[in-house]
Amino acid sequence: IKIWISLSEQHLIPPHLRIGVALGKIENPERRADIHETLKGSLQTWVSFSEEDLGHIMEYALFWLEKAAPQLERIIPAIENIAKHGNKGKIQRAHIDLVLEDSVNVVIDGKTVMELNRAKYFRANRGVDYWRYTWQTNYAKALDHVRNSLFIMIALISGARASELAPLSITDISNDRPDGSGDYWLRIVRWKTAQDPNYTGEIEYLPLPRFVAESALLYHKLCSAGRKTRPHWLFQSNFNSTPLNSFTPQILETVISQLRNELPIA
Repeated sequence: IKIWISLSEQHLIPPHLRIGVALGKIENPERRADIHETLKGSLQTWVSFSEEDLGHIMEYALFWLEKAAPQLERIIPAIENIAKHGNKGKIQRAHIDLVLEDSVNVVIDGKTVMELNRAKYFRANRGVDYWRYTWQTNYAKALDHVRNSLFIMIALISGARASELAPLSITDISNDRPDGSGDYWLRIVRWKTAQDPNYTGEIEYLPLPRFVAESALLYHKLCSAGRKTRPHWLFQSNFNSTPLNSFTPQILETVISQLRNELPIA
């Protein structure tokens, strides 16, 4: 663009191809700084978070792991009951059922974490209205938030690469003792630093804080509610009910996309 403007100002190109904008309008300190940050993020393997960004990330993660997940566990019996008596995730009522709604609704600090969707329909053959309740979409959305928060904690604590995080499953988290009273460990397969990265990688066990490990176990339990199958891969989307037989590194793209939309960070 700078060359185009210079050629235009010097009348070195035909009039109909000239740009009638001064160079100072295009090149300025703000734009140079923006380009610099963009290039830095694309050329470096990582860009550190600012203290403010990290604060937003941790606030989001702790809300869903500390506050929301235990409350979602509380409504598992209600979810199971609706799934058992409903038809493909739908349950119908002749009247608005506030008891049913309250059994599933979760509101924390003024934020709606989980609720039933309610829609009014008309049954023409009987000439009456009825209400249809659904739960799967909102529950999957809440579970994805818990999953995203778990991804944040494990990524920050382990320092693992995307290729090492993507294939994680609940079976990669273990405890020293059968009763769970020992230390927790995270099984990671290192590829980039392995002696033979093109073959099987190199297995490494990293210490995992109890809070993070127990949050992962609770998340695994939440994923089972109202479902015949549960997601195998720890970070796969909860909106897809079809079991994934294999993983790809792109499994994390949904996590990253959702976090970008949810958090006020670049």
